[in-house]
Amino acid sequence: MEQYIIKGGNPLVGDVTISGAKNAALGILAASIMTDDDVLIDNLPDVRDINVMLEAIQEIGARVDRIDRHTVKINGASIKNVDIEYDYIKKIQLSGSFLLSLINYVLEMARIESGKATLRTEVGDAQELLGALNAVFEPAVEKKRLKYNCTLDVEHRFIICDVTKVREIVLNIISNSVKYTPEGGSVTVQIKEIPWEKEGWTAYRILVEDTGIGMGAEYLPHIFEEFTRERTSTESKVVGAGLGLPIVKALIDLMGGTIQVESERGKGSKFEVILPFEIASEEEVKDSYVKKEEKLYNRSKEKRILLAEDNELNAEIAITILEENGFKVERAEDGCKCMELFSEKPAGYYSTILMDIQMPNMDGYTASRKIRGMEREDAKAIPIIALTANAFDEDRNKAFAAGMNGHIAKPIDVGRMVRTIGALVK
Repeated sequence: MEQYIIKGGNPLVGDVTISGAKNAALGILAASIMTDDDVLIDNLPDVRDINVMLEAIQEIGARVDRIDRHTVKINGASIKNVDIEYDYIKKIQLSGSFLLSLINYVLEMARIESGKATLRTEVGDAQELLGALNAVFEPAVEKKRLKYNCTLDVEHRFIICDVTKVREIVLNIISNSVKYTPEGGSVTVQIKEIPWEKEGWTAYRILVEDTGIGMGAEYLPHIFEEFTRERTSTESKVVGAGLGLPIVKALIDLMGGTIQVESERGKGSKFEVILPFEIASEEEVKDSYVKKEEKLYNRSKEKRILLAEDNELNAEIAITILEENGFKVERAEDGCKCMELFSEKPAGYYSTILMDIQMPNMDGYTASRKIRGMEREDAKAIPIIALTANAFDEDRNKAFAAGMNGHIAKPIDVGRMVRTIGALVK
């Protein structure tokens, strides 16, 4: 589905309306530096990806004036350098990943309340988790000139846990502290291992303390209620839906942990979370970080993937990732071309199909159904994996109903994509 279309050979003048979607806005921001004139963009989503992109544009020499939260004026006439530091790209990727996870967990809360939520356990690396979180918050910390101190004191760095859920818990708590701490204040994060009564288990004590606006005593009993925000929060004009802390509490309860909050209006807040974890064995760590990657790479050798992706940049990124992991890749520009290439090749030529959903001429759902309906040996057996920015359960169900075997959400998590393909490709 096209988000904006520009036709004709005349100079680009006039207005372009953005739907408000983050992905559409990112494209418009990138295009704004292609002219030397002032470009006024409004209706911008106030999310981390957008703000990091604006920082990157400013870094290469453009003038960026924030009119308000959703409006910006950009002038690219002063750009002399077109090199963008890799650090900015990394932060955009990380923040995009976290944003996608947060959307998923709004839905997860409904599953928790209905008793349908489960924990997906794997080996987690506490040091890796903390490094990723610090990278996400670095721009906001620098912008507000906060004193940010983060320490990790654990004997057992590798634990068995639901990595995504643990990440969301810590992300939400730190995010609140950073958002509600005025310029020049401080945010302290301490993760310390403490004993746990169950043999083979340990616990992390996660302490997040800030010098922010704090909360009144009358609000604290309601802090974990959905869609509830304290009066000082709304007065501070900090954007929030009142879902973060209820999600945090629900996830902590699901893991058998505890959370305590101390706060005083005008002085700051202190969050203490205790989460129990099974200690990962040396064999489990090795299998997770060494053997698994080796197995996947060896399995991928000489395997050919048919990639259906209409976006040139997305295709280039996916092909690079796949080839680095030993796969051979052939690309189709849309669903029609995907069907054509598949039908032209003998059975077994392709090991799997990576299918984008939104494509011109024929979308991924239709292409998948038509491939499954072909009268040939491998048409019903070849793994088809959906590539889509739609991360909701109904989108996954729709993909499976169309005959697909897997679902990978965008922005693409490299490890997850390789693992998904490795699990399906024989």
